[in-house]
Amino acid sequence: MRNANRSILICLGILILGWLMPLQLNSKFIEGVFFSLVLLVISVAICWKLLRIMELNCVNLIVRALLTLILAFMLVCINGFILLGKSMCGYTSDRLLYQNKQIPSLHIVERIYGCGAFDSQAPIYEMFRVRPLGSWITYVSKTDTATLNKNEWVAVFSK
Repeated sequence: MRNANRSILICLGILILGWLMPLQLNSKFIEGVFFSLVLLVISVAICWKLLRIMELNCVNLIVRALLTLILAFMLVCINGFILLGKSMCGYTSDRLLYQNKQIPSLHIVERIYGCGAFDSQAPIYEMFRVRPLGSWITYVSKTDTATLNKNEWVAVFSK
């Protein structure tokens, strides 16, 4: 039962850190697979935990199996809604605006935040400082282009 507790806590920690930290994976596909696996592991751990609790309480085998299947179905539905909500709204494009003179890999980009067909408002344009930390991870933070030191940055303005 301790393994299920650890799995649940580790997965919740990964999800919370993933949503709070300014790091992002470079590939949207890999990010989607990563979060899908985390949600799948947490679903299995919760089902296993509840199955073990029911086993300790000597519940009938048929009732235990039905409750486990119902719970698993509910968790899959909840995970689907979480992934749908996470993938529906987001930043859709990067337009390179500035490049740092000292560190060429450090960029300032314009990103457009929107919710696609479900969004009735105009897209939100935001500026971000983007620095690759390797081939898989990027550090991203919001920035204000009005406060940039023009001696440190070169205007690029790609389309």
